[in-house]
Amino acid sequence: MTVDEKLMEKDDIKKLNLPNELIVYFTESSRISDKLYTSVLKDLEDIYLLYSSLYNFKVSEFCSFAISCIERANKIDSFHYYLSKTLENHLERTEKNTTNFVDDPSKFIKLETKKFEEVTKEVVVVYINLVDRMYNEETINLAEVYEAFGKLEFMLKLNFDEYHKKLLDSGRNVLNAYVKKLQQHSELEHNV
Repeated sequence: MTVDEKLMEKDDIKKLNLPNELIVYFTESSRISDKLYTSVLKDLEDIYLLYSSLYNFKVSEFCSFAISCIERANKIDSFHYYLSKTLENHLERTEKNTTNFVDDPSKFIKLETKKFEEVTKEVVVVYINLVDRMYNEETINLAEVYEAFGKLEFMLKLNFDEYHKKLLDSGRNVLNAYVKKLQQHSELEHNV
């Protein structure tokens, strides 16, 4: 690259948003120090930010391609294009997981926060009522109890809440004690 453009100072190179491996190489190696033009490094920074925002890739591989492109580039004004094409064709990358509802809305459920909170409150009220009735040794339908437990577990999977987790755990203890008493009572009736 033969131009009158200014080379970037080492202190400015250290401020670039680039992988540390490149910063160290650019500031400590003399091999390509005569090719570290400000516009080239700004283009490199821009491309790195784009790729790191959109893709997962091996940083060392990116750095290797970047250094090779700086060494081989003939013109400063075509460096951006040259590096972009090299990375596009040779850098192994995968897309980052993004939440893009427009691309595939079938992968997500839309649930209004207010509605979710209302349903959660209903589930918790029914659950607490059933656990309280078991604790007081009232006769209850176990199918309703298991349904309430299942709903609360489901709500926890959708939105973990420590309070609801503690409710579920203490309710299990009450349920186990209730079922044990039912079994004991059943055995006594069977033996009589």
